[in-house]
Amino acid sequence: MPSKLLISLLFYSSLAMAGFGQDTSAPTIKVPFDSIAVTNVKAVGNIQTGSVEISMDIRNDYHALVDLHWSVGGYDGLGMTDDKGKFYKIYTSTKAIGAAGINKGYLQIKGVQFGSKKMDWLTYVKDTVSAGNTKKLKVTIPKMQKDVAIIREFHARCILSVSQMWVGDKQFTINNIKIEWSPRPKPAAGNH
Repeated sequence: MPSKLLISLLFYSSLAMAGFGQDTSAPTIKVPFDSIAVTNVKAVGNIQTGSVEISMDIRNDYHALVDLHWSVGGYDGLGMTDDKGKFYKIYTSTKAIGAAGINKGYLQIKGVQFGSKKMDWLTYVKDTVSAGNTKKLKVTIPKMQKDVAIIREFHARCILSVSQMWVGDKQFTINNIKIEWSPRPKPAAGNH
């Protein structure tokens, strides 16, 4: 009898170690630089307005000052896809010759802020982060469907310099960011 218990225990623990029963919808974060960390990823939506703010902490684990230059122009620079299959990007000016329809098929990302620096008419946001310190990256979507529950894929292109030496130009990717709508929608009548 004890051997059956031991075999069962070993079997179920091996399933747990293989990943069965784990939450696969938790955010997955891919950071291309070994000494930059991304933590506290959140998406908070306002149910009345439909606006959503995505925020995350970017920590410098290098032993030197770093420059993080977020290139946010176009879908390749900063973009995301929601669980309804909609694409989001910073809108490109349609005043330039040949730019008509350039935003077609995309919903708008309105604001990007890194630390105290905000994106204005330029398509990048840049700030420095001291060794061991953290700055917050915030991205604002002015209008999202209120039945969107998850941002399936979020990507941002970053140019990294350490002690004023260029290190690389690579893309951060975060998958499965759950949106916390606030205040929570009231249940429909009869669904108590």
